[in-house]
Amino acid sequence: MPPSGDQRNGRSKRPLSDFIHAHVIDKGISYITLASRCEDPITGQSLTDQWIRDVASGRLKRTPDLWRLRALAAGMGVDLDVVRALAIEQYLDYEVATVQTGDTEWVTVSVPASLTEEERRRVAEMAAEIARLMDKPNQDKK
Repeated sequence: MPPSGDQRNGRSKRPLSDFIHAHVIDKGISYITLASRCEDPITGQSLTDQWIRDVASGRLKRTPDLWRLRALAAGMGVDLDVVRALAIEQYLDYEVATVQTGDTEWVTVSVPASLTEEERRRVAEMAAEIARLMDKPNQDKK
């Protein structure tokens, strides 16, 4: 858990860092192993374990290049939009609520920092409802 100084509105100020750190722990892998999986599917460029460590520890101070986010998403086996939203929140101080609507589809909604915790919760609920409505045609097919 990040120190209390790393909180904003009850949320981490380092969501991408926390996500990477949790992934490594949850999967029981090293940063070297993760780096070996992180290749950008478009450019073929790979991440180093040191770069991943720098992001995970919060030492990287600028927004990562898109190819790095693609490589990280590929290496972690997650959708690029998830990694991108976490990077936006961490590096651009802009919160987004992201809800999966299907196997590969997501709804992403910006959440103004000026909202109260209750208003933020309501925005997230509305995004979830939109996601359910968007996924309804898929559910009807099942």
